[in-house]
Amino acid sequence: MSILVNDVPTLNRMTTIELNRLVTTEPQSLANGSLGHLLPLIFKPFTANVPQAHTLRIKLSKILHHDTQINTIFSQNSPDDIVPLYDSQAGFWNWALPMTPPQSSVNSNDTLPPQLGVEKFTHEEIFSSFLNALDTVMAESEDKLITLSATRTWSASNSTVAVSGSDIKRKPDLVLSDDIKPKWGNICYKPAQRIVKAADTQAYLLLSNQPWRRFALILSFTHQYRELRVLLYDHAGGVVTPHIKIHQNPDAFAQIIAAVVFGSPECIGYDSTVAFWKNVPLPPPLATRSITFPADPDSESLAALLEDPQELPLDNEAGSIHSSSDALEPMPPADDTLELMSNDNLESLEDLIEEPLVPPPSPPVPPPTSYLLPQPLAVTSVPLLGLASRPLQWADTACSSTPHPSHFPHTPQSPAEPCGQIRVNNKIYTILKILFTTKGLVGRGTVCYLVSLDEEEYIIKDHWVQGGEEKVLNEINMLKAMSGIPGVPELVDYWKVKRSDDVIDQTRHYCHAENPSI
Repeated sequence: MSILVNDVPTLNRMTTIELNRLVTTEPQSLANGSLGHLLPLIFKPFTANVPQAHTLRIKLSKILHHDTQINTIFSQNSPDDIVPLYDSQAGFWNWALPMTPPQSSVNSNDTLPPQLGVEKFTHEEIFSSFLNALDTVMAESEDKLITLSATRTWSASNSTVAVSGSDIKRKPDLVLSDDIKPKWGNICYKPAQRIVKAADTQAYLLLSNQPWRRFALILSFTHQYRELRVLLYDHAGGVVTPHIKIHQNPDAFAQIIAAVVFGSPECIGYDSTVAFWKNVPLPPPLATRSITFPADPDSESLAALLEDPQELPLDNEAGSIHSSSDALEPMPPADDTLELMSNDNLESLEDLIEEPLVPPPSPPVPPPTSYLLPQPLAVTSVPLLGLASRPLQWADTACSSTPHPSHFPHTPQSPAEPCGQIRVNNKIYTILKILFTTKGLVGRGTVCYLVSLDEEEYIIKDHWVQGGEEKVLNEINMLKAMSGIPGVPELVDYWKVKRSDDVIDQTRHYCHAENPSI
């Protein structure tokens, strides 16, 4: 059947099937408060010291949500008193977090009964206010966190209104965004209290609208919202981390939240070699996708695994992806590869990209005309960590891997103008336009850019390559062998994309591997 872009139930099933047998679950670590294998790896660029939970202090009036226990503890305090945000003796955060699902009519034993004239807050509003308060007190306690100049804030504004920027209408519980009005193109991180199959779809929307991402993250609160798991989606499938008890292990919980909010964009899945300073809408899809669904998929998706968190295996090996002879073929480890080709055949490539009729764009904002030389940067929230540069006239606004909405009408019909930068080896090219992107969660995740360097235009193909060393360079070797043939793009440069720690980015690194038995 044809997949309608606004057919949410069908898209949920499509993403579930796409992730069939491609989800791994990290075994629960025996070490109390351990972050497991995945989180220390993706948070490696975040090196700032995170204050311990028992040292965090907040003004009592800033604790927006109270319960009976909190009111009893601070009954003798005035609103202006500075009090602990975490109660070390009771082992709880001094914030009345919900304990029952929103649909439940059963009131928690430790929450105050509703009072006449008192506003009732949603679960999303309570969690967003708590996380923003936690971010604030951590920044006030650690000077280095303040210098990172984090602009991301938690918002529950789209818990009842669908996020704009896509024909697929989804309403995430909470989002972490640089912009006051989140769009699927600028959401940094997506936490959810209620994990259902829609989580797969929301990850699909994030990766489809931000195809330059290495992965997308979802934060899951389970077991009466007392346990935290992080879900990672990439083009090889998904990974579920061990749970962290947010009250019993407050330091580990604070470490995760701090890395997400104050860490570099690389910590939450962005490619540190790509940066934008203008909003970049994506080209339209070439055709409607068609797929036939089986009556009942025999494997659960990443979101389905968490639908009943009590069923999560604690000792499941995550080092391999299982499949049967008649099931989906497992995805071997993939490398992220960039190919740079000359623009001699640009016209023939553009003929393949179908462009819908849209009203003529309004006059564009004049692009920057001069640039700084590439300069090494410390690990901050600015991308292009190894070699970053930005226009002189934009000196007060750092390049962002999450393009901010602007009045710049960058549509498929608009002229190619500077909107970002991308690094290939030791050179930085100016991105003029996104020519093509693939859709879907699992696969190559191909993005084609029109770029320029020294007044010459090139096309960069950024994609994940499946297989070993020979397969990774297969397309490169083919272009080399066909060099000089009319109509074949000329290969100018290529590289295996590296993370900021100078390690080639491979999806297999995110999966925990057990030592094989003898």
